[in-house]
Amino acid sequence: MPNGKTAGYLREHDKNRMEFKLSQIARVDVYWECEIYQMLKKEREMRQMFYNYIDDGPIDIRSCFYGGRTGPLKLHHKVKDGERISYYDVTSLYPFINVTTAYPVGHPKVHIINKNVNWTKAIDNTYNLAIL
Repeated sequence: MPNGKTAGYLREHDKNRMEFKLSQIARVDVYWECEIYQMLKKEREMRQMFYNYIDDGPIDIRSCFYGGRTGPLKLHHKVKDGERISYYDVTSLYPFINVTTAYPVGHPKVHIINKNVNWTKAIDNTYNLAIL
């Protein structure tokens, strides 16, 4: 193989990964590429979905660690004798949340709507949201 790994090594590695996945979840469906092509020949709806799918490239897995929320209980504290300010990092909760939480699939669609609005009274706002 171009990456310096043998086909046998890759097959063994894939087998080990599958065994691990099956130890974590009840069911994993595996389809080989040739099986997908056979399904596409037979199933019109699947073929249409594949045709309409737009792949915007690989997802950057590290981006799931950005943008966490923080909730400081106190913004300023004057330290007294014997006191110490410390910081506790709860980033380790991210892997748990990523495993147990359902996330949207695919790349988001951005809808940009520019309208001139004249909201002088609350009744002028036709959207169900608060404007402060």
